[in-house]
Amino acid sequence: MARRQFLWSSVIVSLLLPAASLLAQLPSTQLSSVFPPGGKFGTTVDVQVAGADQVDLQKLVFSHPGIVAAQKMHKPNEFLDEQPLAGQFTVTIAGDVPSGVYQARVVGRYGVSNPRAFTVGVYDELHERGGNTATTSAAELKVDSTISGWVDANNRDYFKIALTKGQKILLDCVSERIDSRMDATLVVFDPSGREIAKSRDHSGADPFIALTAPSDGEYIVMLYDFLYRGGNDYFYRLAAHTGPHVEFIFPPAGLPGSNEQYTIYGRNLPGGEPSDYYSVAGQPLQKLTVSIPVPADGAATNRLAVSGRVEPRAFGLDNFMYRFNTASASPVYFAHAPVVAEQEPNNESGQSQAVTVPCEVAGQFYPAGDKDYVQFEAKKGDVYYIDVVAHRLGSEVDPYLVVERVTKDDKGEETVALTANVDDPGDRNGRIGSNFDSSTDDPTYRFTADQDTTYRVSVWNQYGTSTSDPRHVYRLVIRKPAPDFRVAAVAERVQAPVNAAAVLAGTTSLWRGGTTVYNVQIQRRDGFNDAVELSVEGLPGSVSCPPVIVAPGATSGILIFKAADDSSTWSDNVRVVGKAKVEGQDVVRYARGGVTVWETGNRVQQPANFRTTEEIAFAVVGDDHEKAFVQAGEEKVWETSRGATLEIPLTVVRRDDFKADLTLVPQRFPAEFKPGNVVVKAADGAGKLALSFANAKTKPGDYLVYLRADTKVKHVLNPVAITQAQAEQKQIDAAIAALTPKAAEAVKAKDIAVKAATDAAAAAKVATDAKTAADAAVKAATDAAKVAADKAAAAKEAAAKDGANEDLKKAVTDADVAKTEADKAAVAEAEKQKAADAALVTAQAAAKKAEEAKVAAEKLAADTDATLKRAQAAKPAADKKVTDTTNANKPIDKNVAVISTPIRLRIVNTPLKLTANAPGALKQGAKVELPVVLERLYGFVDPAEVTVELPKGVAGIAVAKVTIAKDQKDGKFELTAAADATPGDHTVTIRVKAKFNKLDVEATQQVVLKVEKVEAK
Repeated sequence: MARRQFLWSSVIVSLLLPAASLLAQLPSTQLSSVFPPGGKFGTTVDVQVAGADQVDLQKLVFSHPGIVAAQKMHKPNEFLDEQPLAGQFTVTIAGDVPSGVYQARVVGRYGVSNPRAFTVGVYDELHERGGNTATTSAAELKVDSTISGWVDANNRDYFKIALTKGQKILLDCVSERIDSRMDATLVVFDPSGREIAKSRDHSGADPFIALTAPSDGEYIVMLYDFLYRGGNDYFYRLAAHTGPHVEFIFPPAGLPGSNEQYTIYGRNLPGGEPSDYYSVAGQPLQKLTVSIPVPADGAATNRLAVSGRVEPRAFGLDNFMYRFNTASASPVYFAHAPVVAEQEPNNESGQSQAVTVPCEVAGQFYPAGDKDYVQFEAKKGDVYYIDVVAHRLGSEVDPYLVVERVTKDDKGEETVALTANVDDPGDRNGRIGSNFDSSTDDPTYRFTADQDTTYRVSVWNQYGTSTSDPRHVYRLVIRKPAPDFRVAAVAERVQAPVNAAAVLAGTTSLWRGGTTVYNVQIQRRDGFNDAVELSVEGLPGSVSCPPVIVAPGATSGILIFKAADDSSTWSDNVRVVGKAKVEGQDVVRYARGGVTVWETGNRVQQPANFRTTEEIAFAVVGDDHEKAFVQAGEEKVWETSRGATLEIPLTVVRRDDFKADLTLVPQRFPAEFKPGNVVVKAADGAGKLALSFANAKTKPGDYLVYLRADTKVKHVLNPVAITQAQAEQKQIDAAIAALTPKAAEAVKAKDIAVKAATDAAAAAKVATDAKTAADAAVKAATDAAKVAADKAAAAKEAAAKDGANEDLKKAVTDADVAKTEADKAAVAEAEKQKAADAALVTAQAAAKKAEEAKVAAEKLAADTDATLKRAQAAKPAADKKVTDTTNANKPIDKNVAVISTPIRLRIVNTPLKLTANAPGALKQGAKVELPVVLERLYGFVDPAEVTVELPKGVAGIAVAKVTIAKDQKDGKFELTAAADATPGDHTVTIRVKAKFNKLDVEATQQVVLKVEKVEAK
């Protein structure tokens, strides 16, 4: 493989490029990969992140507090300040972080990114270094290690691993489960080159091989994408280990607060025993019985724990994670009723397993073609929900449900009558391929017993004849109705204009002084149909999001956020809260998150991927503000009635150079009162939204609506980069400016030092010559003194032999004088020599010092000149960076959706409010007045007709209708009782009717009319 530097510049390139309009969207921080995508607990690992719009990255954050990242820094050169290395972080994984899959996000100028999986493992970590695209260059893979890598297009990665005969290892490739685009295929070759194992789609799209080495030697492991795609987005983690591996846990669910026995099925289970019946992909499993305590607290039982990839269809489930030994954590779900294990044989109606309801039957669609029967007794009128949970557990199954009524005659012979055939939910086909498609193939049926008898339920997998996998576990839940709901908040970038074929990656961020919208799904259970109030917790003070009422029966809603003009950059997790009255009780449910895994420009050619998250990330982009902002009236609930009209003022704020017209298109308005578009001209700062509720089909209720204008704005991607480049240019210029005179001064100082060194050297030479002359003079004087001494000695010796010889005596005297003179001369010359020595030492020291100063001056001049040249050499690059950065950040057109503040409407049924008090007793043959007061609301002023309606069976009372004139409120009835009027307390209905903008409206009030019987005289 001819690489291995990560191709970071290509991270936004995919096999299918997004449509051009998508490329013109405003930026949003994205995270396409973290490499390596994991590390071992208790270690530190350097990672590189990649993704579009990663401008001015500030931090890398993780979903576990024990995983922290620090941005790596460097100095580009000696003249510039330290700055971050693009996309590089050092990640420290604490020793107490459990193994598992966590979420990583980056935070930059344009908010917080979508998440990417980051795995904490228990084995030593290796990184594929490249060049291993042939068996001859296979990379070494050690037992009990994990290697991280990615595949290139049209290539395979090869690894070699040394095994001994009979050695058992597990090869587990994780790619799809950690957000990779890779559809991995894994192949093993024995030492002779023969293929002995191959796997694909073992765990989702990921391969897995349990290998027993047939001989000693070096085995080759080949890994590639099934379609031979590749690139930075095709990353993987390949583990070769001897540790435990869990395939599934049975039963899959337990009652909250219980501590029952469960069976773990897998491989290399410490204390495990062979499972003779179960195998996966032809490889036998082990089993081990354990006790698992199931949490009982409400926070846990209403939570979806996420470790790894959880598809949207599972967002409505509740679970917790169970970790066995060092194996990856596995989900255990909260049961709705006592759990009963499926008992074979139950494959035929005559073998139906009898259960007592409510209960939850834990079963398996295994082996191939398996069909399971259970039956229960029910009384007429009993109501149960029968829910098959299998597809939502992650299995690629398509369950089918049949409910039958079984009766027996006096002879005990059965008569079976079909009650229901149940397949996918009714909205399944319409939702497949939609954003965050949480629909499922699991059937659910509301069962009502029509007589006291036995009811039989059968379930099977419609794919069952083609698959035989014991991991195809199901939960057959038969429960009493328990109305409830779950909430999912889906982070989606707002497209402008809307392109139904495209899905954008990233998350929902809010720009300073602007608004944005968040989509919310409501999953309703067991007939729960009431309204749900949505709100958000954890927002900064500068951000508002008014509570929203999701109408009864509705399965989706929106939240609209607004950031103040002075909002600062901010990012954190928030909580979306759903509140409702369920059977008279206040119920609170916290939303799960939904995110886009990979974007697409054409979902038909390349489907988009979504998954569920535990956390909901949100960010405020404080460095940029929205170019336009639309305030739709006061932030209140606008209450009105059917038949009314309503005018909401619109205020438009335009910023910077944005001057375009805005065509505001109504969003989420029902067709019955959807208004036309509102155009606010560039010169205008205001408009109005006129609403009419005169359509007879208008339904009372709460509505959240808004306006949206798609437009174009000029946007600079990274203005800070220009400032930084200019600052670097100034630093280089300043360095050159400072170094140029220093270099000249250094050359001047060098010349002075060279001359001084030359002069000092010459002086040292003179001193050396003087010293040489002094040495010679000393030698001559010393030699002369010796000669004189020798002569004096000889004279003395001769005089001693002839003491009377005066000449000899005189010679001795003369010799002594000569010797004394010679000695004095020697002493004098020695003194001169000493002075010459001292002068030489001084001269030599001065010469040495001058030479050292010269060397230092020459070095300073050379170093200063070299530094100046480096600064001068850096200038073209700095200048070019300014030019390139300026060109790259020129204002360009970007598509943007301007979202108005939310408009909360409450439509009541009528603008009429009638008040009447019960009149005094009406005696037979008498009269009584009944005054009424009409309160006119929501602008209603027209005449109204008021009538009194007597209950059936009441006779003898006459009352004429009353018309209350326009703008009037009072009316009065005269009730006349005949002599035989029906006596008693009668509840009469007073009804007011009117036309409100041509729509029939009315209101009623009931009062008690007491008719007293008059006895005949």
